[in-house]
Amino acid sequence: GPYTAMMISAEDDPEDTVVPRLIAAGADRHRVYLLSSGADPDRPFNLGVDLTELERTITSLGVQILVLDPLSSFLPDDTDSHSDHKIRRALYPLHLLARRANVAVIAVRHLSKSATKAIYAGNGSIGIIAAARAAFMVGPVPGGDPLDRALVPIKCNLAAKPPALG
Repeated sequence: GPYTAMMISAEDDPEDTVVPRLIAAGADRHRVYLLSSGADPDRPFNLGVDLTELERTITSLGVQILVLDPLSSFLPDDTDSHSDHKIRRALYPLHLLARRANVAVIAVRHLSKSATKAIYAGNGSIGIIAAARAAFMVGPVPGGDPLDRALVPIKCNLAAKPPALG
């Protein structure tokens, strides 16, 4: 790094949540672009409608990291998020964009309450994590301070799993 990043967020307000967190982390805010809508500002971002414009924007700004938070908010309207087949088809155009634009995609998922294994813990289809080359989970440190969190690798297809970070 440093890398140029773009974050598309459906849940956190840029001004009262995202920007203060960027400042606290010491981010170079000139290298971070925040989106909260689709190409039409009166409509939420949608992977089925806005990918062409997103790729143009990523390329023109030199974005190297794209964060979708949470991924489920941006799936095309007709996507069944619990269907492996539908998820893989919905994510394939994003995969192509990532390859063409040479951008790393970070997709945030919420956890389900019923999973017993970490790889199955994300909401929606297993196809989401299956389509990813690497997956990490963030959560409380067992037996640690209630404010401490760990970043734990769940899946790494292209390299050895790194150690967890606290």
